[in-house]
Amino acid sequence: MAGSGKRRGVVDADAGGAEPKRPRPSIKSLITEYAALPLVRNVVVPFLAKRALLDHDRICETVPGVPVEVRVKVPAGSGLKDNCEVLRDEWGVPHVYAANDEDMFYLQGRCHVEDRWFQMETTRRLQSGTIAAFAGEKALSIDKFARAMGWRRLAAQEVAALEEGGEEEREVLQMVRSYVRGVNETIADLTSRGKVPWELSLLKIDVSAPWTPEDVLGIMHVLAFKLSFGFQGPIVKHALIQALGEGIASEWFVSNSIPEGCPPTVSGWHKNATEVIRKMAKQRHAVPELMRPGLGSNAWCIGPGHTAEGVGAILANDPHLDTGIPTFFYESHMCSKGLDGKSREQGLHCAGMSVPGIPGMVLPGHNDHVAWGVTLSMCDVEDVFVELCSSDERDYDARLGFAPFYLHTPEGGDEAIKAAMEVHEHEIEVKGWNDPVTYHSADTRHGPVISRL
Repeated sequence: MAGSGKRRGVVDADAGGAEPKRPRPSIKSLITEYAALPLVRNVVVPFLAKRALLDHDRICETVPGVPVEVRVKVPAGSGLKDNCEVLRDEWGVPHVYAANDEDMFYLQGRCHVEDRWFQMETTRRLQSGTIAAFAGEKALSIDKFARAMGWRRLAAQEVAALEEGGEEEREVLQMVRSYVRGVNETIADLTSRGKVPWELSLLKIDVSAPWTPEDVLGIMHVLAFKLSFGFQGPIVKHALIQALGEGIASEWFVSNSIPEGCPPTVSGWHKNATEVIRKMAKQRHAVPELMRPGLGSNAWCIGPGHTAEGVGAILANDPHLDTGIPTFFYESHMCSKGLDGKSREQGLHCAGMSVPGIPGMVLPGHNDHVAWGVTLSMCDVEDVFVELCSSDERDYDARLGFAPFYLHTPEGGDEAIKAAMEVHEHEIEVKGWNDPVTYHSADTRHGPVISRL
């Protein structure tokens, strides 16, 4: 009936449940479905993917442990002391063979850039607080957090300490510098050949700034922060105590420490897994907080007496990190004992998981003798302090929103004294803004002030 106000696509009950008429597709939707989307799927995406691939000399040859590989021979020169070789197996995992440690870490930096340049650049910007320069205003809070935490400042202090340290410290710094040199020379080479990843081009990220050892150590601080737990909990618990009382707040939080008298592992070998579970269930009644969700991670190993012949021991490791694309880790095999893997007695030979932006094997891995892994106990490894700021109105700093002076009692003293905080000024570039944002953060002797984060 005309003027009834029926909506298109709604069944009219008076019409006996007739099927609604589908709206006629518009010209715009037809073009999008049958022209634009297929063009993007079949032309644009393959073009971008192919453009991101690197040119390697492919050879089909059987090598022990490397069924089908891509071999890249790297002659001495251009940052390398001796001839080297990089083999990529059928899964794309690089196998680096060098005659010295410096060349090996140089090539590790090269491999990281070839496969994870975009990931490395975004992680580098995360630790330095420069994400907003390409991501815009929405990333400004991330940059302020990174600047306040001071990851970049800590990295600079650590590089200075390595430079002033002994032989071991200088070896570590040499490893980092070799890696950074490989990163920078590979970036320059890929840029000159038009092999910049399409993500960097699409987001118009400026990659002209060379990598430095401070970038590497700063990324290590980001990794350490990602694996740390503790500073949020006390803040939330304190707020709950103020709002609801200590009794209710305590029910929300349990201790993250292992209860006294509780063995950290189950002793002995049990062929029947149900026996292990039964033992754990008995422990649960004595220490129920151990079975609470979120408390603990896992790692386990099987001795060679319980594996197939020739397999040896097996180590399983859960690093307790989020999954993502690309994954946080980067699998590789590195050897600095010569191109044949055995010419030099001195040198490194290891395989496992590294982190793009950091040289060496950071987490799960193994060498010729031992395997290693890291797991988390979710324990409280961070402390939160409540600083008593100066109440003198003359000390107030509008840039911070509080007085950059606090009271503390020196060790062995009886009276509190007023101490000045260390104030830092930051200029943060924001995409789309004409002028940078001026941001101020402060540190006390306990660490960064996080009240405004």
